[in-house]
Amino acid sequence: MTQSRPHGSDRNAAMRATVQQLLAEYQQQMDRLGEARKRIAELSGQASSPDRVITVTVDASGVASKIEFTRDVFSEYTPVRLAETLTSVLRQAASQVRGQAAEIGESMRGNAPKLADLVPGAPNLPDLPTVPEVATPAAGQPAGHRSPRDDEDYDQGSFLEERPR
Repeated sequence: MTQSRPHGSDRNAAMRATVQQLLAEYQQQMDRLGEARKRIAELSGQASSPDRVITVTVDASGVASKIEFTRDVFSEYTPVRLAETLTSVLRQAASQVRGQAAEIGESMRGNAPKLADLVPGAPNLPDLPTVPEVATPAAGQPAGHRSPRDDEDYDQGSFLEERPR
């Protein structure tokens, strides 16, 4: 007498259905992640000085894509004040983009189930990229100041060349 094993085939069918559901949810999550990355890449921010003499637009990376001055900029600003105000306005615009990117990231994290919740032991999707913080100069140092031992200072030759110690 042969004995059929309906429980085994039912269990396999249930596991297949679960895997198919997980794969579909994972694909939806990946699609949403792709949409969010696209939205973040298209972000821009704009800020102006309080007197509206300087206006800066930055891209999604926080890099200036447009800097505008009114005709009065050179009569109303000293070079030092112009540099300080421009730096401040750039930081404001970059901060605006970081805030927008954070909002998109938060909306994604709120809607998406974590892969580890669906599949025990699975890694979670990486956090969405955000615009890096804009470095602020140390107290007492002007904006743009570089230390003499800055890692990116290749004025003394190639970083590939051996230097005497």
